[in-house]
Formats: sequence, C-alpha cells, structure tokens
Amino acid sequence: MYLPKSRYRIINSPGSEFLNSDRSTYSGPVLETFRGEFYKGSSPQNAVERLIPISNRREKEILSNYYPNPSNSDFSLGYLYRYFIKNKTNGRELEVTKANYDTVPKDIYVRATVKWYLTGDTLIDVPSLSPKQAAIIKNTQTLSSLRSTFQNIDSFVSPEQFVR
Repeated sequence: MYLPKSRYRIINSPGSEFLNSDRSTYSGPVLETFRGEFYKGSSPQNAVERLIPISNRREKEILSNYYPNPSNSDFSLGYLYRYFIKNKTNGRELEVTKANYDTVPKDIYVRATVKWYLTGDTLIDVPSLSPKQAAIIKNTQTLSSLRSTFQNIDSFVSPEQFVR
C-alpha cells in the first residue's frame, strides 16, 4: 500500500492493545492510517495484515494477569478457587478472575480451575504434617497436575503462595 507520511503514523503495541486476525495478541510496530485502520508493520510497504484493536476495557482486563487477594473468610474456609487460562495460539498463560474465566472463548483458551489451600486445617488425609506443610504439599500436587498444560505456571505461582 502507498500512503504519504502525513497520512499514517507508527506506534508500538506492548501486546495488550491489538489482536491478530486469529484473535491472538499482537505486540510490535503498528501502522495507524488516517482512516483509523491498524496494520502490522513499520511502513506502508510491509503493512499487509490488518489488526483488530482491543476497543473495550473488558477485553483488556481479560488479557492482564490477576493476582488474588484472599479474604479473611477465604482463610477461615481454608481454601479458595483460582482460575487459569492459556491462549491456544500464542501460549500466553494467565491467572484471571472468575468473571473473566467464565467469559473467555473456549475455542481460543485452555481453561483450568483449581482448589488452592490457604491453610491445612481442613486436610485430614495428611495427619503427620503441620497444617501449613499439608497445604503446601496439596498445592504442590495441584501445580504438578497443571504443568502438562500450563508449562510456565511456576513463573507466576508457587505452592507456598498465601499459605498461613
């Protein structure tokens, strides 16, 4: 495509602003035309694939990692549920809120829900350990079962996380 310099600008996307045609996130140079169209690339000559802007806040929230904050009632209960997604196209793994988990398209994301122990008080099957040790062991087992699908989960989740 030919465009004079006054009819486009080059911006850089960090990966949370645009989607490829296959709905995977795109990071890199973006050519924005005077018509408000967006293309991959840093010049009109190599800008062939059109990008989809992530236009609403909801889509951006889904694409950002969530860090849970267990409440006192979660600690009283002894556990909470955590929600993980993995983009099938680009392999990006995230922890998300339940609301985001429920709305991500299943054809684009692999999903997993896990019971995460905060205390071991409710664990009867490991009586020889302290409650804290029992919770860490259960969380380690949970992470082991997720690793076949979520290969990078250890980079943002550890078995000791939130355990008291």
